[in-house]
This record gives sequence, C-alpha cells and structure tokens, in this order.
Amino acid sequence: VDAYRSALLEHTRDRVPLGWAITRMNMANALVLIGERRGDRDAVAEAVALYDEVLAVFAEAAPAYEAVARRNLDAVRARLAVME
Repeated sequence: VDAYRSALLEHTRDRVPLGWAITRMNMANALVLIGERRGDRDAVAEAVALYDEVLAVFAEAAPAYEAVARRNLDAVRARLAVME
C-alpha cells in the first residue's frame, strides 16, 4: 500500500487520470486483502472509498475497467457489511 501511495505522488489525477485510477484500484485491492487478513474494517472501508473515486475516470476513459471496479466495489461492500 505504501508503494501505491508513493506512485500516486507522480500519477496524479490531473496529469495521468487513467494511471491514477488504475493505481488507486490496485491499492484498493491490496487494502481489501490486508483488511480481510487482519480483520481491519478501516482498511476495507478505505478500499470502498477508493473504488468510488475511480469510477468516474473509468466511465470516461475505460469502460471495461469501470465494470471491474463496480464488481469489486459491490463485493467489497458486501464484505464490509459482514465485518460490522
């Protein structure tokens, strides 16, 4: 996750929106794994927020990625509900 955060210093939404969105989605995927392994609800909740943020970029620039992000978001929201 730290590596993704570092990458996002260069891959900003303004400079490379698609790269930014892909990096954030990958970071969300990592946070889900960490959250599930550690029972860390905050990590999973952060992943939900990241998926939400990337949807607009994907809708405009890469609809196939948007579909993946939406599926991931639905699955993660379901996992988050179980963690409550």
